[in-house]
Amino acid sequence: PPEPSLSIERLQAKNAIYTDDASAPSGRKRGDSRRITADLLARGLSLAEVMEARGLKAISILRHMEELAAEGLRFEPAQFMRPERYAYICKLFKLCDDPRLTPVVERSKIEDALTAGQPPVDFDEARLARILMSASPDGPDSPEPAP
Repeated sequence: PPEPSLSIERLQAKNAIYTDDASAPSGRKRGDSRRITADLLARGLSLAEVMEARGLKAISILRHMEELAAEGLRFEPAQFMRPERYAYICKLFKLCDDPRLTPVVERSKIEDALTAGQPPVDFDEARLARILMSASPDGPDSPEPAP
Protein backbone atom coordinates (compact mmCIF):
# COMPACT_ATOMS: atom_id res chain seq x y z
CA PRO A 1 0.00 0.00 0.00
CA PRO A 2 1.22 3.52 -0.75
CA GLU A 3 2.61 5.52 2.14
CA PRO A 4 0.43 8.36 3.37
CA SER A 5 1.50 11.84 2.39
CA LEU A 6 3.73 13.41 4.99
CA SER A 7 3.97 17.08 5.76
CA ILE A 8 7.45 18.52 5.65
CA GLU A 9 6.66 20.58 8.72
CA ARG A 10 5.75 17.43 10.67
CA LEU A 11 8.95 15.69 9.60
CA GLN A 12 11.05 18.73 10.42
CA ALA A 13 9.49 19.05 13.86
CA LYS A 14 9.73 15.31 14.53
CA ASN A 15 13.30 14.93 13.32
CA ALA A 16 14.73 18.43 13.85
CA ILE A 17 15.95 18.68 10.27
CA TYR A 18 16.14 21.32 7.60
CA THR A 19 15.72 21.26 3.86
CA ASP A 20 17.92 22.83 1.19
CA ASP A 21 16.01 26.13 1.28
CA ALA A 22 16.54 29.39 3.14
CA SER A 23 16.08 27.65 6.51
CA ALA A 24 19.42 25.89 6.07
CA PRO A 25 22.36 27.46 7.84
CA SER A 26 24.56 29.55 5.60
CA GLY A 27 28.08 28.45 4.83
CA ARG A 28 27.29 24.81 4.17
CA LYS A 29 30.15 22.81 2.73
CA ARG A 30 30.22 20.35 -0.12
CA GLY A 31 28.92 17.00 1.12
CA ASP A 32 26.50 18.54 3.61
CA SER A 33 23.54 17.42 1.51
CA ARG A 34 24.73 13.81 1.61
CA ARG A 35 25.35 14.12 5.38
CA ILE A 36 21.81 15.39 5.94
CA THR A 37 20.44 12.48 3.90
CA ALA A 38 22.58 10.04 5.93
CA ASP A 39 21.22 11.52 9.16
CA LEU A 40 17.62 11.08 8.02
CA LEU A 41 18.27 7.52 6.89
CA ALA A 42 19.92 6.74 10.23
CA ARG A 43 16.75 7.98 11.95
CA GLY A 44 14.80 5.27 10.12
CA LEU A 45 13.01 7.37 7.51
CA SER A 46 11.93 5.65 4.31
CA LEU A 47 13.08 6.78 0.87
CA ALA A 48 9.76 8.59 0.32
CA GLU A 49 10.02 10.36 3.67
CA VAL A 50 13.60 11.50 2.98
CA MET A 51 12.57 12.73 -0.48
CA GLU A 52 9.72 14.75 0.96
CA ALA A 53 11.72 16.11 3.88
CA ARG A 54 14.61 17.13 1.62
CA GLY A 55 12.50 18.30 -1.31
CA LEU A 56 14.69 16.16 -3.57
CA LYS A 57 13.89 13.59 -6.25
CA ALA A 58 14.49 9.87 -5.78
CA ILE A 59 17.54 9.90 -8.04
CA SER A 60 19.26 12.47 -5.79
CA ILE A 61 18.62 10.46 -2.62
CA LEU A 62 19.67 7.24 -4.37
CA ARG A 63 22.92 8.88 -5.49
CA HIS A 64 23.56 9.92 -1.90
CA MET A 65 22.87 6.35 -0.79
CA GLU A 66 25.28 4.97 -3.42
CA GLU A 67 28.01 7.35 -2.25
CA LEU A 68 27.33 6.55 1.41
CA ALA A 69 27.42 2.81 0.71
CA ALA A 70 30.75 3.26 -1.10
CA GLU A 71 32.01 4.99 2.07
CA GLY A 72 30.96 1.96 4.14
CA LEU A 73 27.54 2.97 5.47
CA ARG A 74 25.25 -0.06 5.77
CA PHE A 75 21.50 -0.09 5.21
CA GLU A 76 18.81 -2.44 6.45
CA PRO A 77 16.75 -3.47 3.39
CA ALA A 78 13.48 -3.72 5.34
CA GLN A 79 13.68 0.04 6.01
CA PHE A 80 13.15 0.72 2.31
CA MET A 81 11.41 -2.24 0.71
CA ARG A 82 9.09 -5.10 1.58
CA PRO A 83 11.25 -8.20 2.21
CA GLU A 84 9.50 -10.28 -0.48
CA ARG A 85 9.97 -7.50 -3.06
CA TYR A 86 13.63 -7.12 -2.16
CA ALA A 87 14.17 -10.90 -2.42
CA TYR A 88 12.42 -10.90 -5.82
CA ILE A 89 14.61 -8.12 -7.23
CA CYS A 90 17.73 -9.80 -5.83
CA LYS A 91 16.72 -12.97 -7.69
CA LEU A 92 16.36 -10.94 -10.88
CA PHE A 93 19.88 -9.52 -10.45
CA LYS A 94 21.27 -13.03 -9.89
CA LEU A 95 19.35 -14.43 -12.87
CA CYS A 96 20.59 -11.63 -15.13
CA ASP A 97 24.14 -12.00 -13.76
CA ASP A 98 24.63 -8.32 -14.59
CA PRO A 99 24.92 -5.35 -12.21
CA ARG A 100 23.31 -3.00 -14.75
CA LEU A 101 19.73 -1.85 -14.13
CA THR A 102 18.26 -2.26 -17.62
CA PRO A 103 18.51 -6.08 -17.78
CA VAL A 104 16.72 -6.37 -14.42
CA VAL A 105 13.99 -3.89 -15.38
CA GLU A 106 13.45 -5.61 -18.75
CA ARG A 107 13.56 -9.13 -17.23
CA SER A 108 10.86 -8.12 -14.73
CA LYS A 109 8.50 -7.48 -17.66
CA ILE A 110 8.70 -11.09 -18.92
CA GLU A 111 5.79 -13.22 -17.72
CA ASP A 112 6.96 -16.49 -16.16
CA ALA A 113 7.00 -18.39 -12.87
CA LEU A 114 9.54 -15.98 -11.34
CA THR A 115 7.57 -12.82 -12.15
CA ALA A 116 4.10 -14.25 -11.45
CA GLY A 117 2.20 -11.89 -9.19
CA GLN A 118 4.97 -9.27 -9.17
CA PRO A 119 4.58 -5.88 -10.82
CA PRO A 120 7.41 -4.85 -13.14
CA VAL A 121 10.47 -3.28 -11.50
CA ASP A 122 11.24 0.35 -12.32
CA PHE A 123 14.72 1.86 -12.49
CA ASP A 124 14.55 3.57 -9.08
CA GLU A 125 13.45 0.33 -7.43
CA ALA A 126 16.20 -1.66 -9.18
CA ARG A 127 18.81 0.95 -8.20
CA LEU A 128 17.61 0.90 -4.59
CA ALA A 129 17.80 -2.91 -4.44
CA ARG A 130 21.30 -2.85 -5.97
CA ILE A 131 22.41 -0.34 -3.31
CA LEU A 132 20.86 -2.46 -0.58
CA MET A 133 22.55 -5.59 -1.90
CA SER A 134 25.94 -3.89 -1.73
CA ALA A 135 25.30 -2.14 1.60
CA SER A 136 23.28 -4.68 3.56
CA PRO A 137 24.54 -5.73 6.99
CA ASP A 138 24.39 -9.30 5.61
CA GLY A 139 26.54 -8.41 2.60
CA PRO A 140 25.94 -8.60 -1.14
CA ASP A 141 25.82 -12.39 -1.27
CA SER A 142 22.94 -12.63 1.21
CA PRO A 143 19.98 -10.85 -0.41
CA GLU A 144 17.44 -12.78 1.63
CA PRO A 145 16.06 -10.69 4.49
CA ALA A 146 17.40 -11.53 7.93
CA PRO A 147 14.88 -13.26 10.26
